[in-house]
Amino acid sequence: QKVGDEVVLLKASELRSGERTIAKLAPGEQFKVTAVHPEWLELNYKPPGWVARNRVVLASQALSHLTRLIADQPQNRDAYLARAAIYRRQGGKRCC
Repeated sequence: QKVGDEVVLLKASELRSGERTIAKLAPGEQFKVTAVHPEWLELNYKPPGWVARNRVVLASQALSHLTRLIADQPQNRDAYLARAAIYRRQGGKRCC
């Protein structure tokens, strides 16, 4: 991921600023990346904060990624919640 990319959270995550939690984010929320670090991404939240890179996927790949994840891990509650959030943003349209 790089600055300007739209990413989707794969699981519930804490948005951090240093040692402080700024917000608790839900699976499927979508954000723009505003800065990058090898293990972290800064997201366009008010105020901006950091989330671990391994907790997001590019928005353009999110539905297919989550569908595969659900097939491999049908008990993964966050994957279902993230996929449902994407479907809601699309007006309830399933594409994958």
